[in-house]
Amino acid sequence: MKDMGEGFGATGKWRVVSARGTARRHLAAMLAVAVVASGCSLSSGFSTGGDLQATSFAGVGHYGSGIVVTDYSIADARGMRIEGWGGGGGSFCCVRVPREIPDEPFFVTVKWETYRQKVDETREHEATVPVHFEVPPDQSGGIYAHFFPGHRVELWVTDAHSPYSTHTPVPYGGPPFPRGPAPLYQPLPGEKPWPPGTTAHEVRTKMVGESD
Repeated sequence: MKDMGEGFGATGKWRVVSARGTARRHLAAMLAVAVVASGCSLSSGFSTGGDLQATSFAGVGHYGSGIVVTDYSIADARGMRIEGWGGGGGSFCCVRVPREIPDEPFFVTVKWETYRQKVDETREHEATVPVHFEVPPDQSGGIYAHFFPGHRVELWVTDAHSPYSTHTPVPYGGPPFPRGPAPLYQPLPGEKPWPPGTTAHEVRTKMVGESD
């Protein structure tokens, strides 16, 4: 793949890999369904060291309206589509994390693809970031990948209560889950601008559980 640029952010190193989508990544995302159905497949790509255990993962979009994460992977374990504002795609199995909260930062590589239908723009992204451990993995609900504007990503191992729930007895330990009307995604320099007059409502996708 051709590199489009790289830099550093608060959550780790990022790299825009390509401005084009790849059919093989979509195919791999579809095959993730078979992995879920057949049980956990221990993935490669995590930092070495320590005793590791398999855990499930899911994604949450903080981008806003008019953009979706078409597929993503955590240490080569693949998930599927996430709406730009909220969640989607369900939970997937599996990736490996330390059984206990590590003393040293534990870094993982995340790859994801975004798509903006109104301007027909697909981009691929990659970042190596630390995993945030609120609780030991065996007491958690798995890993949640949070995708933010600026193409940043954070990984959180938190308590067993999903950020999707509206009746969580114990507060979710990761970033606040997106609620309310989605703001319009703001393109970065080098990305295609929205046509004049584009509104968040015009290009929005519904939140999880939202009705028309």
